[in-house]
Amino acid sequence: MIFYYPGHPSSRDDDDPWLQFEWVIPVDGTGLDAQVAHLADCLRRTDPKTSARVVGGSQEYANRLGFPWLY
Repeated sequence: MIFYYPGHPSSRDDDDPWLQFEWVIPVDGTGLDAQVAHLADCLRRTDPKTSARVVGGSQEYANRLGFPWLY
């Protein structure tokens, strides 16, 4: 799953920081409904930014938003 924080860059002013995250969600052999329920449960229990990887934005933005820049 790819998401932006604190919002999509196109919805922000030019100098507002943003980051793009990648959150890998394992898919198992259960049906789609069970997988969606599992994803929803994960989102209720955990902020995805805590286990997602920064994959877009800039080092400056990461510093300003308090996230490590690992490139």
